[in-house]
Amino acid sequence: MVTESTLVGWTGLGSIADLKKAVRRVLKLEGVDSQIRVQGSAIRVDGGRPTEVADFLAYMPGVSWIAVGHSSDSVKGVFGEIASLARIYLKKRTFAIVAETSSREMLESDVVGRAVSAVFDAVPGSKVDEDSPSVTFRVAMGRKPTRDGGVAGVELRKGAGGTPTGATGCLCLVSGGMHSSVMTWYALLSGMRVELVHVAASDESLREVARLYGELSHRVDPSAVGLRVVEGVSVRETIRMLRNAQEGRPIYAGFHCRCNDVRPAHGSPRGVASPLYLLPEHEFSGVLSSLGLRGYPSREAWTSARRSGRRPVERRIRGKRCDMHGVLDGLR
Repeated sequence: MVTESTLVGWTGLGSIADLKKAVRRVLKLEGVDSQIRVQGSAIRVDGGRPTEVADFLAYMPGVSWIAVGHSSDSVKGVFGEIASLARIYLKKRTFAIVAETSSREMLESDVVGRAVSAVFDAVPGSKVDEDSPSVTFRVAMGRKPTRDGGVAGVELRKGAGGTPTGATGCLCLVSGGMHSSVMTWYALLSGMRVELVHVAASDESLREVARLYGELSHRVDPSAVGLRVVEGVSVRETIRMLRNAQEGRPIYAGFHCRCNDVRPAHGSPRGVASPLYLLPEHEFSGVLSSLGLRGYPSREAWTSARRSGRRPVERRIRGKRCDMHGVLDGLR
């Protein structure tokens, strides 16, 4: 029996069990009926349209690469699928074979050797190039290949890298600007569960933070991202409030050399870490562009949001995937 399948490569950082949990949550949320299992250092997803599954998981932290193809319940069928993929994608170009296996019955070197032979038979004149192949084929075998078979696919894209979302959490102060947005994405790539904390300063800054939340909540396990908007207090009062609440999570901020109107001359506020302070400016710009975000809001949006005589008001959204308009509607 042949089934459409997707292979999701693990980076090797953190836990592959955490990656499996995140993949399951995202696909369930997207309404994909699938079976998910670990094979070697890859996650095998049977069911759903592989290209759609790849789109859903492409930016997830902990993903190294994604391949699409077919699974078969026989060893012979797996290598037959490799031959079929070679006829479609190779066209006498160079290729590489990478094997993932949890089996003692078939070593990875044996799988690679048989797959290479299948490609040569299917596309005469093709050549192996492990350094810079035109096409990379992925083969994953289960613990009992003669009973369970495996999956063959062609690598479609690289993943976001980083560490799968674990149990550690942090609070990220976000202004809607470039530095805090990049810092938050890097915190997610580090495997942290993140709650964005925004001190409402203007409609423009709120819109940018909503865009950030909307983008990030579609890139990761949605339960790993939350949003808290605070009104009626300044940034420093908000930091003090977060520290006094003893939530046990570190507080990060994206202050940088251009943020002189919010960053004191002696450094970040007490109790707040600025882990990306020395990152070159062009790298911030590159990461922000890859997130599909715009950049700085107006200068006024960086100022504190103190409103004399008002008590702080908090609104929270946790683990809810929605677009910018949904976030704004929820906050208001």
